[in-house]
Amino acid sequence: MKKNYFGRISLLTFFCLILLAACSAIDTPTLTLTPTPTHLAAAADKTTVIGRVVNTSGEPYKELIVRLAEVYYATDDPNQGAYVLDTAFSPGGITDQDGYFIIPDIKPMDYVLVLGSPDAAYKIIENEEGKAKVWHTEAGQILDMGEISLDFDFNP
Repeated sequence: MKKNYFGRISLLTFFCLILLAACSAIDTPTLTLTPTPTHLAAAADKTTVIGRVVNTSGEPYKELIVRLAEVYYATDDPNQGAYVLDTAFSPGGITDQDGYFIIPDIKPMDYVLVLGSPDAAYKIIENEEGKAKVWHTEAGQILDMGEISLDFDFNP
């Protein structure tokens, strides 16, 4: 008795072609992202902090950790305060590829700006007297810290 292998070979060929088609490279389109300007607005009971971090040559610090240490005062004297950076809960963010950062919807109070990782290399932004610079925020407002220029190696 003669066996008919034509059906089996055709079926096997069909499955091989399907498998080959599934494994072939697919041309993926190239995506081009165009930034859309956004209008920042702080909530009535919150504040937003923005800024940019660059080195002294004007080149941005990319993917740099930016944290805000809360300032607490024991008295009404603004010169008698202490700042606390809680690495788990203090507000913060990371700079983008151009050195810009946004820290939205935070409690309005006084803050000290801490750049870098507190566990490794970090820099506290200082005022003219060499003390930690205190930034005052207000509810419903956006605090623009401007361009912060410094020379510091965050990768020791």
